[in-house]
Amino acid sequence: ERLSSGFLDLYLAGQLTIPELCQVRLHIEPEVARLAASRITPEGADRLREAVAAERQPVSGYDERMLRLTAVHHVLTELCGNHLFEAMINSMIKLTHEIVLAVEPKDHNLVHGVGEHDAIAEAVAAGDPEAAGRAMAEHLNSFSEGLIRMDQEYRRSSRRK
Repeated sequence: ERLSSGFLDLYLAGQLTIPELCQVRLHIEPEVARLAASRITPEGADRLREAVAAERQPVSGYDERMLRLTAVHHVLTELCGNHLFEAMINSMIKLTHEIVLAVEPKDHNLVHGVGEHDAIAEAVAAGDPEAAGRAMAEHLNSFSEGLIRMDQEYRRSSRRK
């Protein structure tokens, strides 16, 4: 909580950038997906499938939508079996969540749409580390583009005020 709050403060003060956050996630999360795939169990595959299925369920608001969309990442960090990766990813996801809530993008699907985790979950559940890592990298590249656009719009609107 403290780490995420500190990062949010740095972001709002302009001392931490979205591209920096995205760069770190892009280096770590494909490895997390590879590790999860190499250590997958039938129970883990079920948890992953449940998280993906939950993304498609109706939600009551954007906060709940974001929680559902990040659940796959949390399951993957648990499945990877590395507690340091888990702590780092969970902090970065919380920071990303807080930034998006603070910015309140007009079009939430530009940042992250439903179904973007399907290929990752399939590769992990199949026990294919290389496909899992590639799918995560592809997801993060797409997600990062949307997040960077959201950040640029936020920065422009903040300067006009």
